[in-house]
Amino acid sequence: MKVTMAASKGGTNTGLFNFQSIMNQFYNWKPGKDDTAGQALKNTFLADNVQSVLNNQMAKDLAYSNAEIATGQMTDAAKLELANQSAIDQDRHNLGMIKMGAEYDYQSQFAKDEANRGLTAASQAGDIQQNQTKLEGDQNRQNIDAQGEVDKANIYSQGNVDQANIVAQGGVDINKIQEQGKVDEKNITTQGDQDVRKIGSQGTEDRLNIKGQGDQDVRKIDAQGFMDQALTKVKGRQDRKNIKATGDQDVRKIGSQGNQDRKTMMQQTIEEGKTASRQNKYARGLAGKM
Repeated sequence: MKVTMAASKGGTNTGLFNFQSIMNQFYNWKPGKDDTAGQALKNTFLADNVQSVLNNQMAKDLAYSNAEIATGQMTDAAKLELANQSAIDQDRHNLGMIKMGAEYDYQSQFAKDEANRGLTAASQAGDIQQNQTKLEGDQNRQNIDAQGEVDKANIYSQGNVDQANIVAQGGVDINKIQEQGKVDEKNITTQGDQDVRKIGSQGTEDRLNIKGQGDQDVRKIDAQGFMDQALTKVKGRQDRKNIKATGDQDVRKIGSQGNQDRKTMMQQTIEEGKTASRQNKYARGLAGKM
């Protein structure tokens, strides 16, 4: 086969090798019957051309098939990943809701237990305070009674001492008057018989007057002592009544204050329960919206 390099009729540059011209010459070349080498070359080229085209076509089909399969696999993987992620998100959401519900239940139960504990503690404190108030009231009344007995005993003792002092003072005064009378008698005796008679008469009269005055003073002192004792007893009874009335009033005030404190604590517990209920509804509303 003779290969020639020819230019294009249209004057177009066909390139360094003019491959189209070479291809045309090869395709149009027909070996002779006795040219076995040319026939073999032509058949070999034909077979190689067919094999190349077939390989190219199969390669393209394989590439498209691989691309399609890869695309399908990627699509399926994306769908599986999305499904898995959706399932995980759903499970996570469900677990989160269960956790929130459990936390709310625990918090609600804790709030109820705390309220009950607070109410129990307040009730116990009220009972303890009430019992302590009663004990203090009983002890105060006993102290007042004991103090009253002591005061009465002191008043009686003081009255006895005062009476004894008055009696002793009256005896001393009488003795003094008698001694003074004796001294006066002696003095009168030394003045003479006439004076003695006059002074004796005057002394007798004076002694009678002094004795009458002493008896009158003693009666006045006894009367004053009895009056003081009566006043002291009356005053003691009145003081005891006042102390008892004050104690009763204090006990009533303490009881009223205790009742008011218990009502206040009960109302506070009710308000705390309402607050916990509102928080429960608000939390459930938020959980329903999520």
